[in-house]
Amino acid sequence: MIFPATFLMGIIFPFCVKLARPSIARLGTGIGELYFINTLGGVAGSLVAGFILLPVIGFQKTLLGILIIYFLLSIGFVLCERNVDLPIRWLLAAFMAFWAI
Repeated sequence: MIFPATFLMGIIFPFCVKLARPSIARLGTGIGELYFINTLGGVAGSLVAGFILLPVIGFQKTLLGILIIYFLLSIGFVLCERNVDLPIRWLLAAFMAFWAI
């Protein structure tokens, strides 16, 4: 149950960088800003999960909710990617759906 969630977590950041498409002149700054937002989200998510979600709905439902959120984000990023042919995008989406289930 942990592998699909961590797999989808690992997909999000590279797709964010790809979708943001920072210019060569701002490449370091653009990726740094995305990394900051990613880290801030990780801290906020840890606090919310640890102090709110786990005590209220339990471990399994919290993990399932996080998995669903990451799955939807990753599917959205894959389908929004215009530099990849449509059949490849759908194949990637199906692959992620398979691992999410």
